[in-house]
Amino acid sequence: MTTQEQNTAIINYLMPYKPTKIGVFGSVARGENTNNSDLDLLINLGIPIDLFQFMEIWDDLEVLLNTKVDLVTENALKSSNQRVQKNINQDIVFIYEK
Repeated sequence: MTTQEQNTAIINYLMPYKPTKIGVFGSVARGENTNNSDLDLLINLGIPIDLFQFMEIWDDLEVLLNTKVDLVTENALKSSNQRVQKNINQDIVFIYEK
């Protein structure tokens, strides 16, 4: 599980983008993470962003957290196959919801 300090850092960083949901999924959410695990994040932002902004957010989060981050938007999840959606929805732990 992510620490409260990490959660706060993620939320504070994303606030300018008016997030409506921020969730952690995968091994970290299940409590099965190791020192080599990445952090899987699902986000839904209240303002539109382009691909370059998305990449900047992704990179900034990796630097901020000093770990590899896999970043997925809620819209991308909705357009993925049902197996992927099911796996993520089973694991997800929301750290922020508006």
